[in-house]
Amino acid sequence: MRKNMRGRPRSRASQEAVLRAAVELLEEQGFTAMTMEGIAVRAEVSKQTVYRWWSSKSEVVVEALSTGYFPGGLPIMQHSGEGRDDLRADLRAWLDAMRESIACEADASLTQAVLVALAGGSERSAAVHEWLVMPMREALERRFIAHDQRHPGTLAGPPEFLAELLAGSLLLRLMFAEPTSSQWVDQLLDFVSPAPLRRPLE
Repeated sequence: MRKNMRGRPRSRASQEAVLRAAVELLEEQGFTAMTMEGIAVRAEVSKQTVYRWWSSKSEVVVEALSTGYFPGGLPIMQHSGEGRDDLRADLRAWLDAMRESIACEADASLTQAVLVALAGGSERSAAVHEWLVMPMREALERRFIAHDQRHPGTLAGPPEFLAELLAGSLLLRLMFAEPTSSQWVDQLLDFVSPAPLRRPLE
């Protein structure tokens, strides 16, 4: 439970200053280097004030995220168009965009911080899940469903399972800061692409 649930009510101005400071420091330093003390200094509030309202920097980041202090989210799957129903190309374009985002230190630090907070069972987990995970899974599932409607029976599994598998594999790599190489992308695509498009095993 967040510490602001007891004691004096929050000062709106101080709260906003802390959340803005967390965003700035995350972009400048990354999640690992950022500290609660540093947030307090940047926000020009006392360390005790920050700890009164949040018990960890993960909680600060999660609240900043779930209350709109961070823009957007991770790249979302795009459809190449009804006239060009190339599922594998769309998946590769999305995965390449994800790789670029993950390679960006600020984006990677933010997402890792959020995933850590989710694993810790924060009371704001639902809001973070809605911001980060659900748009990714829903967009992937819509893309698989669209392909299945045009090419019945060619998917390697049910659309919802493939969407969960693809999103989960990527988020797991991100959580543990593992590289997403081109070879890894190829292997993942070989598994989830329609059977006629998959290359034979060597």
